[in-house]
Amino acid sequence: MKYFKIFGSLLIFACLPAGAADQDVTWSKYSANLRLETFDKDESTAVFIGHTQLHGRLFFEFDDLGNDTYGDILQAVLVPDSKTASTLPYVSSGYYASKIKRIFVNNPDDALVMLVGKEKTHQLTDHGNTKELSFDVEIEIKKFVVTIECDTREYIATAATITQPSMKFVGIIDTNRHGC
Repeated sequence: MKYFKIFGSLLIFACLPAGAADQDVTWSKYSANLRLETFDKDESTAVFIGHTQLHGRLFFEFDDLGNDTYGDILQAVLVPDSKTASTLPYVSSGYYASKIKRIFVNNPDDALVMLVGKEKTHQLTDHGNTKELSFDVEIEIKKFVVTIECDTREYIATAATITQPSMKFVGIIDTNRHGC
């Protein structure tokens, strides 16, 4: 039995480096505004620093407190448009390769304040009656993290600024009707 424990431990130890070698990744092309700051091969986590602009829909989900009341923000998730998503680094091949479908915003309270102000954010997160909110946004990120969570490639951003796109002026309709 003693030899079995030693052999089993050695077998597990011997397999660890081989597993780490399988975590090689290939990055997609991405904006020159971002630079790879760190890459932890064991955790398959990369941190990119730099400012870049994204467009998309930002969803906020609030904590269900029961009795149709909601509290703190559980998560903020950006679904970027395909054009701006293509400017971000993603794992194109290798360990848990995955294109970007969603980006978690790791400063959701700040994000909501940037969109609706402090007072409205406080109303929403202090026993409010809103379960979910979403906005079309322009978001400037300053940090972008690529990692693995629960066997899934995840993308996480830190927002520097968030605004709603302004309405574009298209034209005026003449509402003075003449004749029939």
